[in-house]
Parts: sequence; C-alpha cells; structure tokens
Amino acid sequence: MRVENGVLVSGANSRLTLPMEIGAIHSMPGHGIYMGKSPEYVKNYYSSSEDPDDPKEVLITYQFNIDDVTHGNLEDREWEISVPQAKVINIEAIN
Repeated sequence: MRVENGVLVSGANSRLTLPMEIGAIHSMPGHGIYMGKSPEYVKNYYSSSEDPDDPKEVLITYQFNIDDVTHGNLEDREWEISVPQAKVINIEAIN
C-alpha cells in the first residue's frame, strides 16, 4: 500500500485512507482487504513500481479471523483472499 502524508492510501480507491499504526483495525468496503500468501507475491502483484519518484510503499502484515474470509481460498497453492477487516501487526517499507 502506498503512503502519502503519513497515512496509507488504497491502491484500488485513492479516496480511501487508513491509519499507519501497528494495532490499528483496517476495514475496506466491498470484498474488503485483499491479501496474498507471501510477501513476494504481494510485492510482485500489488507494488506499483520501484521508481523513486513514485510514492513510498509499505507491506502490511495483518491478523484476521479465518471465518471472515469473503473471497478466495486458504487451501489454494498461491492464494489471494479478502476479509472485511483485519488488525495491523507489522508495517515494512518496500520502496
């Protein structure tokens, strides 16, 4: 997710901002927050660019309830899932 002025900005909807804090509960409309199984998958699929002129991006690690999965399947080899809300447990700069 990209960072602008100290807040997280959704790549799918730039009007949607979220607090950049460990312990924050994030939620998104529709299918919710999309996540990938591995950091490499997320960086390859979601990262916009390694161009230094692009906004800073971070990789967020979330904790969520498995019963809340609204899209995707945790049993897939290369899964992508979504949940309506999740707790931020780590934030790592990726570019």
